[in-house]
Amino acid sequence: MRAESLSTLGILCSLLVVSGCGEVTLQELPEAPVLSDVQALVLLPACATAGCHDASAAGDLDLSDEATSRAQMVGVLPVNKAAKASMWLRVKPGAPEESFLYRKIVKPGLGEGAAMPIGLRLTEPYVQLVERWITQGAL
Repeated sequence: MRAESLSTLGILCSLLVVSGCGEVTLQELPEAPVLSDVQALVLLPACATAGCHDASAAGDLDLSDEATSRAQMVGVLPVNKAAKASMWLRVKPGAPEESFLYRKIVKPGLGEGAAMPIGLRLTEPYVQLVERWITQGAL
């Protein structure tokens, strides 16, 4: 019973982070974010969940740990045909507008699939954190 309660609590905390309850401001987030910040604050709670971008790797993208996230995102072509045709990279350092990760979070174009994370929306501070990370070189 206690394990079930803790599991439920963990799920609820993740939902609070991405849905906007218990809102955080951009000023409370790192000014010069690095991947470990994005991994802990966005990718793990909102993306690397069971059946999505965990080790099961939906869209051939495993975001379950920092090293794998970097290897599979930074400077890597997406598998999505529309994104490839547009010459997007999953993450193009310095260019969020040319980074498929950012487009999927903000508003994917025609043929680029559903907005991520599915069923949830990242609150604006977390969207800006990802944008800031990419703009500052995706370190």
